[in-house]
Parts: sequence; structure tokens; C-alpha cells
Amino acid sequence: MILNLDGFKVFNDTMGTAGGDQVLQEIARRLESCCRAADTPGQTSVKMPHGEISLCRLDGDVFGVLPERVKHPSEAMRLAYRVQSELNSPLTVNGREASVAASIGIALSKATQEHAEHLLRDADDAMRRASQGIATANPDLTCSLLAQLNRVEVGTSIDDFGIAPVRLEDLRRFPVDTLKIDRSLVNNLLADRVSRDVVDLILTPALKLNKKVVAEGIEKAAQVEQLRALGCTFGQGYFFSQPLKAAQADELIREQYLSARAMRAVESK
Repeated sequence: MILNLDGFKVFNDTMGTAGGDQVLQEIARRLESCCRAADTPGQTSVKMPHGEISLCRLDGDVFGVLPERVKHPSEAMRLAYRVQSELNSPLTVNGREASVAASIGIALSKATQEHAEHLLRDADDAMRRASQGIATANPDLTCSLLAQLNRVEVGTSIDDFGIAPVRLEDLRRFPVDTLKIDRSLVNNLLADRVSRDVVDLILTPALKLNKKVVAEGIEKAAQVEQLRALGCTFGQGYFFSQPLKAAQADELIREQYLSARAMRAVESK
């Protein structure tokens, strides 16, 4: 189970980083109360009827909850409801009352999964789908917030497009600049005709509405060729590079630019 605090940046912006840290500490205490305390540094564990539950902080505002044994998906759902119930109570930071919301993604381990990171990836995908749901649940508020961002020239995108609960109608309604095609569609692009048709269905109206479209999770040259044939000209994934720090990314872009310019010079001769 992966839990992401929705809009956590607001706490840092309005209360400062010290206030944001206090929010994280309170959230950690509440999650700990769900899993009960243990003495392992950086990790909380507890004996439960369905096994041990481990709690850890994965990123700035992202936490992981791992039950050792789950006999039925309903057990994971009950734990998620318990976590949500703990987080729903308002908290007080520097004398100010604040409310916290969270998106929770749940993934169950499968016999075919060989690596732990695959389970984390599936839970992260589920968490992201739970988040994009927030946008469509209150479309008027979402449109208002996006319009405000546009007025200060902040670009916006819809993530996980193709699997997230966003409709084609939302392309017209939401003033976003970019759509990001979910990597699950890209992964199946070469072997699955349905995935190719869905990608084509996304690209056609998006390009007509002057939206940029970025394909996520590209790992093979054949995927690049297929996406180009469908009209997608932007992509990201390990095919291009592993994640890089800003300085390394600048250097990679510079090298690729110089290489492309040299090739054009050779072709023009």
C-alpha cells in the first residue's frame, strides 16, 4: 500500500518547511497508531492477526504500508479505511488547524512478480489513479485551479491518461497543456492491437485540440517507431535515459543536441 498526501506542497507554502515537517511528523504518528509501535529505526512493525505490518517513509510526502500476509483484498481495504479514518481528523500546526487528505494505492503480490519493485510500481500506479479521480470528482474546482495556473504561465498535464478516470470530454473542459499516455499502454503497444487503438484514440483528438502528448515508460526502439507512426512526438523512459539530476540532464541534452546537429551537417554534404 502506498499513501501520498494530496496537496502537501500547500503546507510548505503557507506554513514554511518547519510547519510542513510538523505535518509529516504528525502523519507518521497517526500511521504508527494504525500499525502500533516497534523499536526498529526508520520502520514500524506490529504483529497483526494477518501477519506483521511494516510502515516506512518512501519519499517526501509518500509512505508505504506493507502487511506481511493478506488473505483477501477486503483485508487490505479495511486497513486503508483505517488509515483514512486516522488522517481525516484535523491537526493543529503552530496554532493553526489544518486538514489532510491522502490518495492510497493498493497492490497485492502475485506469484508471477519476481521483484519487490514490481509490487511497489503496481501500488504507485493505483495511487496515481486514485489521485487523477479527485480531479474529475470536482471538475468546476479543477477548472478554476487550472485556469489560475495558466494565468501565471504554469504548464499543466494530465498524468496516466488512458487508464485514469478521465474522459475525452475532459480534454475540452480542462485547460491543460499536455497529456501523458500511461506506460501500461506503451508496454503493450507492440503486442496488443487494443493498446495501439487506444493510443491512436488518445492522439487524434488531443492533437486536434493542440495538446502535447507524451508517452510514458518507453523502453524499446520499436516502441519509439510505433509511437512516431501514430503521431506521438514526445516520450520519456529508460530507452532515453535513467533518471538524472538537473546538471546531468542538461549535459545529456547538450550532447544529444550537438550529436544531432553534427548528423544533419553530414547529411547536408
